[in-house]
Amino acid sequence: MKTISIGEAAAALRIPESTLRYYEKQGLLPLIERDGAGRRLFSEHQMELLETILRLKHTHMPIQDIRQYIAWVIEGESTTELRLEMMTRHKQAVPDCMYTGSRWKLLQTEFSKGWKKEKQRSDTEPR
Repeated sequence: MKTISIGEAAAALRIPESTLRYYEKQGLLPLIERDGAGRRLFSEHQMELLETILRLKHTHMPIQDIRQYIAWVIEGESTTELRLEMMTRHKQAVPDCMYTGSRWKLLQTEFSKGWKKEKQRSDTEPR
């Protein structure tokens, strides 16, 4: 599996490396691997999780909720309903002005794509 460095991940996401370190310290990135020298390595799956984290942050979701959401994503398809419930509650808690136009639609589309990828991955992984 191909991995990239923290610098490459930060550049790809257009965020500072310190943000990635902060997310890891906050428990949002529990599966980060490290090389022999202790440097963080990001897989394609972890980059997808990071994109989700950034979208949730953009909607002002609290860190503890993002942490729970990511834990459910990692747990797999059995948590789809829990994640949907969380997103529904979050949408109700966020001011309507945040979701005018395409922002909410984009978020829903991305979650849908993520669930489809997750389903494909769980169908191909040994149990």
